[in-house]
Amino acid sequence: ACVSLQQVNVPVLFDWEVIPDPAEPRRWAVHIIQGGLTMPSRDFYLKNDESTVKQRDSYKRVVRRVLELSGLAYKEAEDGAETVLKVETHLANLATPAAAERQKTGH
Repeated sequence: ACVSLQQVNVPVLFDWEVIPDPAEPRRWAVHIIQGGLTMPSRDFYLKNDESTVKQRDSYKRVVRRVLELSGLAYKEAEDGAETVLKVETHLANLATPAAAERQKTGH
């Protein structure tokens, strides 16, 4: 499934691009970008303030609904949405914070 999505430009676990090398701008370099998160940043998975919790709950409802529309029963879709959120939260815990990523790459 990951390969199929990557082939149609959906970055699942990672994405890549060819950019000028930050250390030597006249040379091109492959830049590997972390992926796997559906929400805009890892903070949406890790912060626990009221606003972020509401956004995370809304996201979970959307995932559940998409799974229902794909043919799953409500309970299966609810369990699937919970699993998606757990997997993405685990990935968020492993992800480099955006500020650190910018410092590392110069972007």
